[in-house]
Amino acid sequence: ERRIKLELFEDGEQIFEKIGYNHTTIPHIKLFKTDEVEEGKCKPNYILQCQFDISDWPNAVKKCDETAELGWVLKVVSPTSVAVVRDTEKEDKEASIRESWETAEPGRADKGKRSREKYLVVLKKGQGQQLTPEEEELYKEATQVKKKEEEKKQAPGGKKAAVKETKKQGGKANPASKQEEEPEAIEQDKPLPE
Repeated sequence: ERRIKLELFEDGEQIFEKIGYNHTTIPHIKLFKTDEVEEGKCKPNYILQCQFDISDWPNAVKKCDETAELGWVLKVVSPTSVAVVRDTEKEDKEASIRESWETAEPGRADKGKRSREKYLVVLKKGQGQQLTPEEEELYKEATQVKKKEEEKKQAPGGKKAAVKETKKQGGKANPASKQEEEPEAIEQDKPLPE
């Protein structure tokens, strides 16, 4: 037996919760019809969420033989028509975020896709699998980029040495040189307090 949790939300606020084994029901709950909503208020948005208890069944979070044939049956009894649709709010938000990135930086999606392809080719090569001619080209590009990054790291002194050299040649003033120019006056003849 699998323990499941059934929750009903109205506009993001939980209005019902029930836990059962292999099945559960909402015995009777009144939902507002769209024509019953008061004037000036938005139509209520209901979300029905059902999930397995992961502490009771850890394999429920991944696809395996146990979850392959898993399905839900939803029965609704109503004197009027009811529309049940899949909630796509999360997917819609993710799509709009990706779209805003592309708007801010045109070509970003293509660069990301190309980078992912290079990564997968490097993994494939590392596993000893045979590469196609197209994949060979991607692999060459990926290794060239990696070589350039390693050369930058191995440059004498790296980035820090270049920054120090710039400061010596007239970049920002070195705070140590100011201290040498203006030594602090130290009173030597002052008696110690008792």
